[in-house]
Amino acid sequence: MQKIFFVLSLSILTAAGVTRVFTGPYMVYDAGVPIDVGYYGAPVMSDWDGDGKKDLICGQFDLGKIRFYRNIAEDTAPLFNGYVFLRADGVEITLPYG
Repeated sequence: MQKIFFVLSLSILTAAGVTRVFTGPYMVYDAGVPIDVGYYGAPVMSDWDGDGKKDLICGQFDLGKIRFYRNIAEDTAPLFNGYVFLRADGVEITLPYG
C-alpha cells in the first residue's frame, strides 16, 4: 500500500454570515512526485526560513526525523523541490519513534 501525504486545504470566506469551507484533500508534490514520509506524517506550514513564503515542515515516524521543504513559489500555489532533514548544532534532529 502506497503511503500518500495529503493536505486538507482550508478556505476562510470573509463575507458576512459565511463560515469556513473545507476543500480537498490535495496531494502535495515535491519535484513532481507525491510527498511520502511514511506512516504518521506530521505536517505544518510555516515561514521557517524567513523569506516571506510558507514552507513545509514534516515530521516522519520512521527514524524520528524532521523534513524541511523550502517553498520556492507563492503561498497560494506552493512549490517544493527537494528536502533536507532539520539539524541542530550540525546533527540531524531525531525524536523518539516506534
